[in-house]
Amino acid sequence: MQTITRKFLVKSVPDLSNLSVTQYNRFYLYNANGVVVRVQSVGGKYELERKADKSELVRNEQKIEITKDEFEVLSKLTDKNILRDSYLISENAKMTLRVYHGKFEGLARAEVSFKSVEEAQNYKPLDWFENEVTNSPLAKDGELLNLSKEEFEELLNKF
Repeated sequence: MQTITRKFLVKSVPDLSNLSVTQYNRFYLYNANGVVVRVQSVGGKYELERKADKSELVRNEQKIEITKDEFEVLSKLTDKNILRDSYLISENAKMTLRVYHGKFEGLARAEVSFKSVEEAQNYKPLDWFENEVTNSPLAKDGELLNLSKEEFEELLNKF
């Protein structure tokens, strides 16, 4: 499966009280050369996922469902994890808001998925979006993990 996504910081988090939240707990097993392998707990499901960069906007993605026991064993292989909540804002143009916790508290990122690169390139961001971070380390959870606390805060303030 391919994903085509643009990512933006948000000026202020909109009211989320009427939206359901999906909690993610991701553990990164491999992250190099544009390839990420991770296990994750996603709202009661467990997955092993591989993503590979194809271009700036496009990534190839494969997921398989795993058991809770498999997740627990694999997650112990690394201490690199990310905690975040995800809110589905719109299904038409699939738009989600990611709100981070723990080491990356303060990061809130809107992600918009597209059917084509042309559609992504022609997209006009919403008013409550701030700067685009699609090609920044703030755009990919795996790259966030490579940042020190100081580097993360510096990048967040830069945008």
